[in-house]
Amino acid sequence: MLPLWRGTATVASLRDLLTRFLGEQRAARALTSFARQHGMDLTTVEEANAELVRYAERLLAGSIGAASARVAIASVVQEEAFNLSEVMRMLDETSQLIAYSHQLEQRSRQLEEKSVALEAASAELRAANERLQELDRLKDDFISTVTHELRTPL
Repeated sequence: MLPLWRGTATVASLRDLLTRFLGEQRAARALTSFARQHGMDLTTVEEANAELVRYAERLLAGSIGAASARVAIASVVQEEAFNLSEVMRMLDETSQLIAYSHQLEQRSRQLEEKSVALEAASAELRAANERLQELDRLKDDFISTVTHELRTPL
């Protein structure tokens, strides 16, 4: 699926923005953590990828709120517009995902119904098994009594 953001931002501008709102130490720790998790060396990379931009926006949102974070990020990011074919492709993918989601919901309901029916059948089988075990015990008691009576002289 296509990312919803396309644009350019430099790592330095994001670092400066994070430093301004989070402080130098916290910004440095966050960027180092991001670089380690993604196997990147941010000292050699000039242009930030979409993941780094989203990460920076999430960090800022925790400090200044989501709307303010979006505005702050937009101030350092040069966003590119989508052309009509890309928008249509995203809409097609979204509608396919929605249809797939509906199918999954329907299958989930069907499985739930079958699960309930299976639990009911299992309960019936347990009850029948208990009854058969009781009858088997009664049969054993009866045979034991009859054989005892047959062996006992009159």
